[in-house]
Amino acid sequence: VAGMPQKIVSNGRDVIASPMKFNVMVNGTPVVWEQQNTDKIIYKKPAKIVRLALARGGGIQLENTTTMEADGMVRFDVTLTSNESIPIDAITAEVPYNADVARYMTGEDKRIGGFRSGTIDWPISTDFKLWLGDWNAGMQVNFSDKTKGHVTEDNGMVILKAETDKLVIEKDRK
Repeated sequence: VAGMPQKIVSNGRDVIASPMKFNVMVNGTPVVWEQQNTDKIIYKKPAKIVRLALARGGGIQLENTTTMEADGMVRFDVTLTSNESIPIDAITAEVPYNADVARYMTGEDKRIGGFRSGTIDWPISTDFKLWLGDWNAGMQVNFSDKTKGHVTEDNGMVILKAETDKLVIEKDRK
């Protein structure tokens, strides 16, 4: 999807095993996105770059504003708009960490901290944060809207998957 990372490297280590996924599910199937333009740098200073990527699919416009700072922070602000009201089954985000990088974890949930355990589930939360990594590589993922999710290990990957409940993209509203 427009602007989502295909690869993340920290201290020479691949943090993610494959590209991150962002899906908007409508009528049980993911929206197929068509890139609207090449990514465009909209702000550039020595310690900060802001990039804009646009895509369209299923009557929905996706705007991904990515902010990258010199301290390693990368933030994705994804906004969905439409010219019509569209019921959404769910919005999902999937982060496939390399298992050898995701040795430790810490997060907002008091149960989470220390060595990564096998499976983690969290109920609907409005501000869930989870960091997975090792001493020299890792990544924190923050979900600011109502999401539920889980972390599982499969085939050399630790897969973090977050999902919203059903919602409606209202006509001409973000």
